[in-house]
Amino acid sequence: MRTILNLSAIIAASLVLILSSCKKDDHDELRGAYSQGVLISNEGPFMEGSGSISFYDPATRTIANHIFQTVNNRPLGNIVQSVEVFNGRAYVVVNNAGKVEVAEAGTFESIGAIAGLNSPRYFLGINSNKGYVSDWGGHVAIIDLNTLAKTGTIVTGASPDRMLLDGTRVWVINSAGWYSDSTVTIIDTQTDTALQTIVVGDNPSGIVKDATGRIWVICGGKSDWTNPENNTTGSLVRINPETFNIESHSDLGETYFDARLAINAAGDKLYYTFTGGLFSVDLNTKTEMLSNSVLSRSVYALGIDPQTGEIYVSDPLDYAQSGYIFRHNPENFAVVDSVKAGIIPGNFSFVY
Repeated sequence: MRTILNLSAIIAASLVLILSSCKKDDHDELRGAYSQGVLISNEGPFMEGSGSISFYDPATRTIANHIFQTVNNRPLGNIVQSVEVFNGRAYVVVNNAGKVEVAEAGTFESIGAIAGLNSPRYFLGINSNKGYVSDWGGHVAIIDLNTLAKTGTIVTGASPDRMLLDGTRVWVINSAGWYSDSTVTIIDTQTDTALQTIVVGDNPSGIVKDATGRIWVICGGKSDWTNPENNTTGSLVRINPETFNIESHSDLGETYFDARLAINAAGDKLYYTFTGGLFSVDLNTKTEMLSNSVLSRSVYALGIDPQTGEIYVSDPLDYAQSGYIFRHNPENFAVVDSVKAGIIPGNFSFVY
């Protein structure tokens, strides 16, 4: 009798496991619609309307636009500056609305929002409990990721923008926005205090770390409309992360407001946008900047797939209609695919 009961219990338990497994698979498939691919933040019309998020699946070469609005039945707001996935959540920074929308990364179902921000630009996850948001109000906001509350600020230079996490330090470029700055602020994530300020070049706009641990910053230069003699040209700067000294400074020859900088997963090839083109530098073989763009089209957003090395760029066309995303082969820069996204596709986030 006991054997029969034990056998019955085993069968019942097995059925529960089977049913649970089936339910879990269905659940994972439902929640994984946006879990393998590329998220694109589309800024949207300037000062009106709403930005959006697109999801591109490179395996099927298909794109889904307005995914947040489709799932949650409401727009994100104006302007959608960037999107970042951290610990299973998507953090969508909505600049003019002064907030960060937080959603489940796989489904984009809304979880909540981070409020109390002035002009947020980018989100950076520090650990499971804490994140940073750069804010053009002249500081980095400290965020409790459990409550989504802003718990403090760290004063930086003018209009802090992109951030780079390097161990227990965060490097913040002070882009100046509509003003002028030429610095990078280094923050200690353990104490949430600024450690150091480094002068790099006018209007820094991109930052990456290479395979040797060196920090690279691209600067657009400065245009003085009242006195052109004060104009400065853009530059690409390499910094020693231990001494904070500038190791190299390459003059890019012109001024460009929104230069972008990216690096491949191996950390040995830089890509940057300047004067509308895309340039590439192999750090193993070249020390000087290439004189010609590797692409002929105008480039706005820039991203490198960390798994395939493929190059993603956007063309916003006239900044009023939906722009295009182009995927390029990293070896010969040939176009692999192109799709239409939202209005002014401005940033990429690769999700795997």
